[in-house]
Amino acid sequence: MNHRMKVFVLLACVSVTAVAADVNGELGWARQITVSVPFTGQVETLNLRPGQAVEAGQLLLQLDARVARAQVVQARSELKHADLEREEAQREWDRAQELFDRTVLSERELQVAEIGYAAADAAYQAAQAHQVAAEIVLDHHSPKAPFSAWVLAAHVVPGQTLVNTHEPMPLVTLAERGRMTAQASLNAAQVATLKAGDSAQVRIGDQSFDAQVVEVGIAPQSVERPALYNLVVEFTVPMDATLRAGQPATLVLP
Repeated sequence: MNHRMKVFVLLACVSVTAVAADVNGELGWARQITVSVPFTGQVETLNLRPGQAVEAGQLLLQLDARVARAQVVQARSELKHADLEREEAQREWDRAQELFDRTVLSERELQVAEIGYAAADAAYQAAQAHQVAAEIVLDHHSPKAPFSAWVLAAHVVPGQTLVNTHEPMPLVTLAERGRMTAQASLNAAQVATLKAGDSAQVRIGDQSFDAQVVEVGIAPQSVERPALYNLVVEFTVPMDATLRAGQPATLVLP
């Protein structure tokens, strides 16, 4: 190979490297969820609007919870009654044990007292479980943000009745604040040099963010040729930053 040919090959390699290290992509949400409830109910209030920022634990909306509150009151009453019944059964068993030790009571009678306590204890455990289930249902009537998020969509309005038959009805769609992804399409040669965990950077306008590769595709995105593979990096952004899914971004790859 002559000197001119060597220079041409070197420049070609440099060009391919530059393309592989600096690719165009677009932003996406690192985590997106749709909040829903698994029961029928009516929306009382809606405390948000699309584009609004919400904090972790913030109330999103309120459903009519009168029936659910009544069920919690009933469950607590049943648990209290079951607790009293179990205490009485415990006393009966203790008395039976004392009399048995004094040979005043037969073993059969002691067993009856023990069975009575076991039944009372089982009823108490069932009542306790019933109360927990009722409290969970009541809590679901006041959905809260599971993490700091942007409100992407509100699927209900105050006064609307939710009718859940086969699948829970969506209420609100949220996207996590503080974490985003950037996605790009690379050819086979480019993705061959990358693996999950590699460091990268994301540039958006004049802003730059440290990122990490979280997904390197192994199946082509479509039947078109040459085949392109999906690459996703994830990065942290300031909580007060307003970046949007779909925004163009530049991925600077290792």
